[in-house]
Amino acid sequence: MAAKRQTPEVETAAELYGLATEDFVGARDSLAKRLRSGGDRERADEVKALRKPSVPAAAVNRAVRAEPNLAAAVVEAGEELGVAQQEAIEDGDASGLRDAMRGETDAIEALLGAIRSEGELGAGMLDRARDTIRAAARDADLREDFLAGKMARDAEAIGFGGELVQADPPRRATRQGSGGGSRKRATRREAATRKPAKAKPNAVERRRAERAVAKAEAAVEKNERKATEAADALAGLESGVEETSEAVERARRELAAAEKALERAERDRDRGAGRAEKARRELSERREQLDRARAELEGLG
Repeated sequence: MAAKRQTPEVETAAELYGLATEDFVGARDSLAKRLRSGGDRERADEVKALRKPSVPAAAVNRAVRAEPNLAAAVVEAGEELGVAQQEAIEDGDASGLRDAMRGETDAIEALLGAIRSEGELGAGMLDRARDTIRAAARDADLREDFLAGKMARDAEAIGFGGELVQADPPRRATRQGSGGGSRKRATRREAATRKPAKAKPNAVERRRAERAVAKAEAAVEKNERKATEAADALAGLESGVEETSEAVERARRELAAAEKALERAERDRDRGAGRAEKARRELSERREQLDRARAELEGLG
């Protein structure tokens, strides 16, 4: 016969959320009984009214308690996404939205890895745990319980910072006179319908200022590149003008030399033409002399 499972004892209500789900009810009732026996009836009623966490919520609680740094990274990534979303809506600047979404996903998957390593949840429960972590990342009203590792229900974030759909809603307590329990239940009902708080103004302003500085630096760098390119282009033009001026000067010198050579050729031509004319005249005179000599010779014969 299997030994009866021993119920662990806890000192505070917060410790209940670190237990295995099958131990929650027994440990809760035991704590409430001890509180009532000690005369703290109000706290006993509050503890007795606590609802056993859903399986995904319990897994998230254990992971958060085991890996608090990963849980803090999830919240930080959710805040960064909220800032990026607000900038996209208010300023029309969606440049950081994609990186913020990727950062949130990476943080969620890192914490989900701690849950997955337990090997206790199937695919469907893991999906619900992932949705719960994402909801806590985006909803400021869930972050306190999330970071404390005492979420009672799994939740789902609709869209970017949209309203939350709470799974496994708590039953109304039938016990009367528990003012603290009523306040807690009212707070939880408000959390189920309340929109996530916007990112803190100082974070938004800081992010906006950082982006403005980055844009200004990019603009200065761009202008410096343009100025450098313009200076290079101007230097190239000046070099071209200088080369063109030198070419024009060379052409002028060559033209002057050509004109002088033409003048010499024309003079040589004119001189040659004069000599040719003189030679023609001399030739004509010699022919006339020859004709006269022949005529005289014939007259003698």
